[in-house]
Amino acid sequence: MQYPFNRKALGIVRDGLRESCVVHIEDKVLPEVSSVDAWVEPRVGRMPREDDDWLTRMGYEPSEIEPFHLCPTLGEHNDSVMKVMALHARERKRAEHDKLPQPPTPLLWFACSQHPRELIARWAMVSMERRGWPRGFYEAASPAGPRAVSLSELPQVRATLLLRLMASGETLKEAVRELKALPEDDREPLIMGPILVQLEGDLSRMGVTITWKTQEEREIMISHEEAVQIWNERVAELKAGRQAVAALAASQHALTESLRGTQRLFERRMGRPLTDTEREVVAARFHIPGPERLADVVFDLDAPALAAWLADPDAR
Repeated sequence: MQYPFNRKALGIVRDGLRESCVVHIEDKVLPEVSSVDAWVEPRVGRMPREDDDWLTRMGYEPSEIEPFHLCPTLGEHNDSVMKVMALHARERKRAEHDKLPQPPTPLLWFACSQHPRELIARWAMVSMERRGWPRGFYEAASPAGPRAVSLSELPQVRATLLLRLMASGETLKEAVRELKALPEDDREPLIMGPILVQLEGDLSRMGVTITWKTQEEREIMISHEEAVQIWNERVAELKAGRQAVAALAASQHALTESLRGTQRLFERRMGRPLTDTEREVVAARFHIPGPERLADVVFDLDAPALAAWLADPDAR
């Protein structure tokens, strides 16, 4: 695996497709063949949704996703094709052994930070825009060929954010800016936050600066589980703060409504609207001596006496 870009990209594939697919990361297909980067299988019963992002849509069919910092060389391309064939051979043998239907050949996706010009020429790839996919997606003329996503070409919309976070250079920097503008408990930060925590020591080499609220310097790479725990603690603190603000706002609203009700009682008792000065007096005395005393005054005094009570600065 190429570090740290592949660690980042495969983390996004793993967590971005966790709900809709079974994701296998660095799955060794045969002893003599290196591991596939990310093999994804759609979860049984999971139906496509209109709000699915484009990474999720890539997982609608069994696929093998190979991320590349730049573009695959001829050797890397051949290795990827060989790994898909080896993966399919292994799964066919398992199906035969278990007397199950033969599995389909997984789609091979190349996720490239740069425009994959050589890859497109090698497979006579065409844009998938004619089939409703956004700019930056390509497929081979043959249905058996691979597909490619050019991460730097993708439109800057929310549905491509996770894919653009797999990129490098300016594409990654812009995607991170968009990520930081989202609430920390939205889907993309919940997926990407632990990955960025885990990669904090490598981010400067990747040309990215992250200033999360509680960022710390780390000497060693922490585990994904530790990173998830750290991020979840941040999100829990954020939610607790939001709940406290909401509770305070609700309390303030209740006090405001109670004050307005008390002022209306004064107006009904006096048979006229309160003057601005009288409203200020009621508001001040609503806190000291308090609403219970004001209720007593309204019901105990007639209109002239109530007006005199409001006009007396020493009245309580």
